[in-house]
Amino acid sequence: LDAIVVRRRGAHATVEEWARHAGVPVVNGMSDRDHPCQVLTDLFTIYERRERPFAAKVAFVGDSVAMAQGYLGLSILCGLEVRLALPAGVSVDAELLKKAQAKANVVVVDDPAAAVAGADVVATAAWSKPVAKGFCVDDALLARASPDVTVLHPLPAQRGQEITDDVLEGPRSVAFQQAQNRLPVQQALLETIFQAS
Repeated sequence: LDAIVVRRRGAHATVEEWARHAGVPVVNGMSDRDHPCQVLTDLFTIYERRERPFAAKVAFVGDSVAMAQGYLGLSILCGLEVRLALPAGVSVDAELLKKAQAKANVVVVDDPAAAVAGADVVATAAWSKPVAKGFCVDDALLARASPDVTVLHPLPAQRGQEITDDVLEGPRSVAFQQAQNRLPVQQALLETIFQAS
């Protein structure tokens, strides 16, 4: 093998163990700690849609710690302004949050309306439990965002739960373009890794 992609909903330690023993590059396809391939695709999709992608104010609304921490990673790498709306009982790694806040304007709140206020990009993902009240990305929530807001969802969506049909299928959503971007972004990631190896 030239590389291994490990996608595991469980412990990030398993991904790290693969990396220690593999002898070839190991890519975290997703773990309980991070979802770097997805947020890289999200960033590329934002880049395609917005004139100044790195100046975008991004709000993530959901309970996925992996996605939330992936967005913190983007803040650390490129200074992206990120607002995380996480329900009660869901938290991100304190050290990672501190690093992100040292690089960019990053806040964590439990109020989706506050996170979305003035946001250029609103992202959500499927929930691991029933969606908390007020966390569904619908027209009422998006009314607080920028008028030209871009909506992201990695799919598959639990329609009517974390996102409504009219938003997912509407003109503000780029979820299907985002899904289409997965393959070329991951190909570019592997090519970059191989060139660096």
